[in-house]
Amino acid sequence: FIYREDNARYIPVKFSVRGRDLQSTIAEAEAKITQHVSLPQGYRYAWAGEFQELQEAVRRLEMAVTETLKEHGVAVPDVRCFIFHQANGRLLEKVRNRLGIPTSRTFNLIERYGNTSSSSLPLTLDAAVREGKIKAGDLVCLATIGGGLTWGTALIRW
Repeated sequence: FIYREDNARYIPVKFSVRGRDLQSTIAEAEAKITQHVSLPQGYRYAWAGEFQELQEAVRRLEMAVTETLKEHGVAVPDVRCFIFHQANGRLLEKVRNRLGIPTSRTFNLIERYGNTSSSSLPLTLDAAVREGKIKAGDLVCLATIGGGLTWGTALIRW
């Protein structure tokens, strides 16, 4: 099928990445397309779907946390615990790695409950407190994202 959107035609190409991680699969596909495919002038290819949404969510959460810490004169080592929206494990790992946050300074429930949507921050915060990960006086950073388009952060002295 040929689809039309914003006065442009496009053909979606879908494939399964079963057994591989999405990031390396897309990187390999992009490299092969760049090397082997020459598009006529005015044509382009674009990535969409889960990969694009994950990349945007990582970028926005990284930006939101960075700006919040900067605004309050705080660095990553000053924060005792980072609690992120529990959308999926890949998102949590990528944000943590890009911000240089040690695993020991995060708390995750994604493996226990999956994506609990808008309730993920309060559920994760509650579990972190109950399990002794957060104590009185600790600095805690909460960061959430919705649909890749909205985001929010809070820096709390517990």
